[in-house]
Amino acid sequence: MTPGFSIPTDNIYKFYALLGLALILSSVLAFVYVYDTNRARTLGWSEEIRLIEKKARADQADKERKELLETMVQIENENKKFYMKILSMSFGVGIGIGVLGLLAWQFSVQPRADRLVELQINSLELEIAIKEGQTKKDRPRYF
Repeated sequence: MTPGFSIPTDNIYKFYALLGLALILSSVLAFVYVYDTNRARTLGWSEEIRLIEKKARADQADKERKELLETMVQIENENKKFYMKILSMSFGVGIGIGVLGLLAWQFSVQPRADRLVELQINSLELEIAIKEGQTKKDRPRYF
């Protein structure tokens, strides 16, 4: 079975660029997941706290439940802040790795690849000129 999509690992700089892109995408997805999960949990707990507060006669169990829910909301918000810091760092590292990989590839590898293509074209033009019987100075030069 042959895979339809292959990762270009022929060059380490391309791999860095793809790694950076993967970090960026996973950070964004994790950010949305953490934010949405936190919002859903704290909203549910806050509604339950409001219901307890609206009770005319709240017994000791209700007061303890309210304190527990308030503590859970506080802990959940602190956890969200921590996760967001980690995800922000992951996002920044992804941008850094991706940009460095792309720049290194653009200025280190791509000029050599362009030069190789230019030499191959010149070589093919020379072969064509030799087969057609032209001299070296008669053949057109594109570069």
